[in-house]
Amino acid sequence: MKIMVFTLLLGCLSIGCSKWEGKKKNLVAGTATQGGTGAAAEVELPLALRRITKSQFLNTVRLALSPELVSRTALPEDPTKDELIAIATRNSVFSLRDAELYNNAGWDIAGQFTESADMFSRRFDCACNDMNRACLAKGLDPIAKVLFRGRFDDADFYLKLFEDVTSNLTKEPSTTPTTTTPSCQGARTVLAAMIGSPRTFYYDYPLAFEVQGINDEQKKTLGLGVANQLSYFLWNSPPDAKLLSLAESGALADPKTRSEVIRSMVNDASRFNAGMKALFDDWLAMHAVEKIADTANAQADIAKAALVEYRALVDTSLKSTDFLNTFLTSTATVLDANLATVYGVAASATTLPATDRAGFLTRSAFLLRSGPGATSPTKRGHYIRGHFLCEDIPPPPPGLDLTTGVPQTEDKYEIIKARLNNNNCKSCHVLMDPLAIGLEGYGPNGQGVPFPNIASYQLSASVFEQPYSGGAELSQILAKNDKVLTCFAKNALRIGLGKMESVSEKKVIEEAVESFQNGENKALSELIFQLLSGIM
Repeated sequence: MKIMVFTLLLGCLSIGCSKWEGKKKNLVAGTATQGGTGAAAEVELPLALRRITKSQFLNTVRLALSPELVSRTALPEDPTKDELIAIATRNSVFSLRDAELYNNAGWDIAGQFTESADMFSRRFDCACNDMNRACLAKGLDPIAKVLFRGRFDDADFYLKLFEDVTSNLTKEPSTTPTTTTPSCQGARTVLAAMIGSPRTFYYDYPLAFEVQGINDEQKKTLGLGVANQLSYFLWNSPPDAKLLSLAESGALADPKTRSEVIRSMVNDASRFNAGMKALFDDWLAMHAVEKIADTANAQADIAKAALVEYRALVDTSLKSTDFLNTFLTSTATVLDANLATVYGVAASATTLPATDRAGFLTRSAFLLRSGPGATSPTKRGHYIRGHFLCEDIPPPPPGLDLTTGVPQTEDKYEIIKARLNNNNCKSCHVLMDPLAIGLEGYGPNGQGVPFPNIASYQLSASVFEQPYSGGAELSQILAKNDKVLTCFAKNALRIGLGKMESVSEKKVIEEAVESFQNGENKALSELIFQLLSGIM
């Protein structure tokens, strides 16, 4: 039975989801007349396909079935493009291995649900072992409207699947001892098939929000795309019944209504914070730290504690009236014994010394990324330049001589000095090494270490051609610079739209940032509202 469900998920692979790539033509006969002839006009509604992330998948399944459900099987890593998971979700297809892993997860989750009388009774009026077609049909409708985001027009397929599985298992009972009836196993198969359906993993979203001449049905399609895009971005979960109702009514095709909806969604603090935590994770590539935490190496326990501290910092920043300044300069902390030892403070400490630990760039969640060996100003500088200033530094082109004048030594400061004097290396390394060499007072795990005498190598730390001393001062400088806020806004929009910004969208970002800076409200919700209302 599990193989059959796996085949359902592979349905998207078999077509390559190609019909959605680039632009999806949603041609519906309109009623507009041309030249008074009364002829129906066809208007193209440009749509693209977007794949939900693994955290969005789990949130969707939990909302549809039960919040107690967990993923007991491994889920595939989300792909990245342009260093963001969100951009890779656009027109993304599954590998065979990804499909298999999600199939296993769906089968296990469906099993957890059907085996729990408490969870099952919240969605169905009958016990799983007493399942019948009528009870299944009634219970599946609200489940499907969450999993499939509004439209459940293939109920007959799933009901027929239930009947076929139940009939087959009744005729040929399993040789494995079980306490579940064929009808309960049929219900599990149906739920696993729905969880693993391409309709759960993919949704259409609009490539343009103002399309003239579309008819009422197309307005609904546009509205559903807007609802899905807004909900997964702002809440990291599927649209609720109210949002789906607005979409089905065609109201979300109206820009004024969209603006009102965006304001309402960012004001929903609990769900908005959940969405923004996912945004921060993607912006800062926190999957890299999660991967360290899941390993068996010496940094794993520190990485786990660093993630807890990082999430507390994000939570504090989201509640702040000056979110970015808080994120970059706050001294608040949440520690366990491992991280307290790294920082050299008591585990009971709730704040850290302001001279050493101001915000994210002075915490282990950032500092341990270079690995357990020696620190790397180049890697740290590359990260800050890319994630906080949106300046992409590509790898050196093939065949470029990077060795001339670079000594064969383990002294990294001699190597940095040589690269800054090598014409083939200088143009990139001047952007990275001086920016982060001032963080050399933090060791590989983020612990405080004696700051090296970099002046003896003719090296110095600087940002925006301004000298600085230590991570706390670097953080203060970055927090006050407009480039950092603009870069955050760019990343937020990239994550929201699943693509790099266009020329016209760059203008919207500039206007949103200017409006945000001139306003009194410096909460993240205000910046996100300014961005999305300007685009949509």
